[in-house]
Amino acid sequence: MDKVIFLHYVLPFLGALMVGLILTVLVKKFAESRQIVDKPSAGRKIHQRPIPLLGGLAVYLTGLLLIMVFRDYILDGRILPQYLLAIGLGGFFLLLLQESPVVLRADLLPAGIFQSFIGQIAV
Repeated sequence: MDKVIFLHYVLPFLGALMVGLILTVLVKKFAESRQIVDKPSAGRKIHQRPIPLLGGLAVYLTGLLLIMVFRDYILDGRILPQYLLAIGLGGFFLLLLQESPVVLRADLLPAGIFQSFIGQIAV
């Protein structure tokens, strides 16, 4: 296998896969220990047991970590550091929007799909 292909594609993919799996398990255990779960109830919920929330946190941390580790190999280093910072901050604000207590407890302040879409576009 060509060294460039391995460094630019295979290694970041395998790294993201491993880090993502590990962080998903850790975040799941954290959410369960802190009772940050969606409990089954009548109505829209179809699950039978509590489902841990905060899955977006594992995805965000995986992406952020891999961007920092492989920043020289992503697009051959053509992404400037300030753009990487903007990507990280934009992802952080989207994470806050999606994982906020209001979204986690949508029954408190129900937002329609249009309001959620506008919030994501604003970020």
